[in-house]
This record gives sequence, C-alpha cells and structure tokens, in this order.
Amino acid sequence: LLADLGARRELAEALLWATDPHLEGIVAALVNEGVVASAVLIDALLKASPERLPVVLRAVGALKARTDIARQIDEAYRAARNRDDRERIEQAMEVDAAPYAEPRGEPPAEHVTEAAAGEQPANVLLEEPPAEAEDAAEHGTEKGRWLRLFDRRSS
Repeated sequence: LLADLGARRELAEALLWATDPHLEGIVAALVNEGVVASAVLIDALLKASPERLPVVLRAVGALKARTDIARQIDEAYRAARNRDDRERIEQAMEVDAAPYAEPRGEPPAEHVTEAAAGEQPANVLLEEPPAEAEDAAEHGTEKGRWLRLFDRRSS
C-alpha cells in the first residue's frame, strides 16, 4: 500500500525528525511493509544525525524481528562508499531483532551503594543536571553531578 502511495521513503525520513509519540506508529507502518522497507531504512540510517541514530537503529531492529533483512544489509555494506557509512551499516548488522520501544527516561545506574546495616540497599543514580543548572554553570557557578536516590523501602 505504501509503495502505491510513494510514502515509504517519507515515512523512513520522518524517523529523522518526528517526536516520540509518533515514532512507534511510523515504525509499525514500515515494519508492516516487510523486507522492502529495508532499503529506505538503510537510507535513513545513513542520513541520521547522531541524536537520531538510535531511533533508526531501533526501527531496523523491529524490522529484523519481523523479517530477515540480513542480505539487504550486507548488500548495502558492500555498496557503501565511505568508512562512516560502513560503520553505520555495521551497527545495523549488530542491532538485535526486537519490537520497537522507546527507551526509558531513567539514566542507567552508574553507582550502587549499600545502606546502613539492617536496611535494604538503596540505588544511587548519577545523572546530568537539568538545563537550568547548565545555564547556571555557564554563568560561573560550579557544575556538579546531581544524585538521585531511589530507596526500595516501602513508605
């Protein structure tokens, strides 16, 4: 259906700018197209900015979960003309086949501490300061890491 409308390429390129609530529907439409969507997804992968690269890679993983596109990725790798394109296509080769899902908003745990004896351990997550703190850092105040404490004890 999308080929008849000429919308496959437009959908793949929408991954480069669309906001989170719309991405899952765009990926679902591309995945429903099957193996023919691999070409436009690879084109989008090569055009993606570093910030949007994970979005396109998750879409490739979703397509891999639906159909085998290893041959199409291999052909794109052989046809790639520069090192940067090959590196991105290698990332597409290595991405796991999994349904498309938005990443969680929580940062990964970088440090876990043990609570005092007799208490359950608490996870301490280190995260970047919000934009307001970055603005303050530019105006001379010290930029520090914010600690966010997640305590598993019931309230």
